[in-house]
Amino acid sequence: MATGFEQVELNYVPPQNFYMVISLMPTVQYNIQQVQIPAITGGETDLANRMNPTKTFIPGHSLDYGTLDVTFLIDKGFATYREILKWLKAINHPDTHETYSDWVKNPAASQTLLSDFANTMSTINLYATDSAMTPVAEWVFHNAFPTSVDGPQFDSTATEVDYMQASVSFRYSHFEHAIYSETGQRSPVLI
Repeated sequence: MATGFEQVELNYVPPQNFYMVISLMPTVQYNIQQVQIPAITGGETDLANRMNPTKTFIPGHSLDYGTLDVTFLIDKGFATYREILKWLKAINHPDTHETYSDWVKNPAASQTLLSDFANTMSTINLYATDSAMTPVAEWVFHNAFPTSVDGPQFDSTATEVDYMQASVSFRYSHFEHAIYSETGQRSPVLI
């Protein structure tokens, strides 16, 4: 008996293949250990109705994006950690005026941005890959900047070798999402 129902392909994304690239740091790739794609919350507005004592809501006019929290491996030269630390210090409370000035004049900063202040932010690309490290999905975070980074943790009592990690939190204006086909074609971006 035909039901008209077709079985959906059951092919899933492995949750452990991620890496991150930050436009301001083109020579550093971040090997991600943990990341939760941020929640998006849609706004809501009360619909005034004197005939109905309960509240009625309609869709709002804005989206709220959660923070991007990422745990990454620290490389042997500490470049992944140091680059985030330099960025955070330069844009918040630089040791000298030159620290901030040097950062915003960074040649890796986007040339499409109009002011030095805009160079305190960057585009972050987060890729999910298959087992062959071929991208299957991408999230693009716009106007991102770090708000915190934790330092590496040393533990001489550990019985197994665990590679050092650090966690960083970013704020950003919005993100886009795209997927890749089996042939490597990038889908239209979903904003």
